[in-house]
Amino acid sequence: MPTLTIRLTNDQEDKIKKEAEAFGYTKGSLVKSKLFKDNFTPRKVPRPDQKELAKIVAQLGKLGSNINQIAKALNSGKIPPNAELILGLKSAQIGLEKIGEDVKETLGIQE
Repeated sequence: MPTLTIRLTNDQEDKIKKEAEAFGYTKGSLVKSKLFKDNFTPRKVPRPDQKELAKIVAQLGKLGSNINQIAKALNSGKIPPNAELILGLKSAQIGLEKIGEDVKETLGIQE
């Protein structure tokens, strides 16, 4: 099969590379499919490591459970409320929300 060599600027090559990676193509396949209008269909791009994301989600669940237990103890009066504890819980809540947003972004989940 014949090959073709072309000269590109760095910006042009970067653009082709990014688009090819986004659609799951090699650079050559992307250019060829666009040039010849070969029913360009984005290929399924592999998702991030599912095992690692599952571990993160499990850890988030454990942290959430611990925070719920602390909140339950506060609400029942077993632990007297104090500013430091409440501030710590608020900080944990903000951190967990940020981690959740990052995981959703990584998975491509939009709300």
